[in-house]
Amino acid sequence: MKKQIAAILRFCFRSAGRMFGVALRLFSASTRKDACVFCATISHRAPSKMYFLVHEFVGGITRNIFSDISSSFFVRREMDPGFVMEIDITKKTQRQIYLNKVYEPHITGYILRNLRDGNVFIDIGANVGYYTLMASI
Repeated sequence: MKKQIAAILRFCFRSAGRMFGVALRLFSASTRKDACVFCATISHRAPSKMYFLVHEFVGGITRNIFSDISSSFFVRREMDPGFVMEIDITKKTQRQIYLNKVYEPHITGYILRNLRDGNVFIDIGANVGYYTLMASI
């Protein structure tokens, strides 16, 4: 029963976020960018028991907020491993990195635990250079 309730709550929060994201399309690009920055802020301040609901809501907003724009919006963000990236928040993967401050936490953790000074690191097929930047610190 708990799983069904959780699934319903996730659906409701995601749907509400999507409607909010669509409504934000009526505003200027800079206002949308500010809204995305605000979404990242609230997603990191959510209590652990509410995180999945907040994450669904924020995800719904950010998936729809830029869907009608072809231009890029770059924002600077400090990542949890300790480096700074300029991220285009109109792109799905980069928006995910922006909101979570980490990309693929299990792989990030593995690399941080095992990569030592003097090792060689090759990032084949780098999308935005997340792992390359992480390996450089």
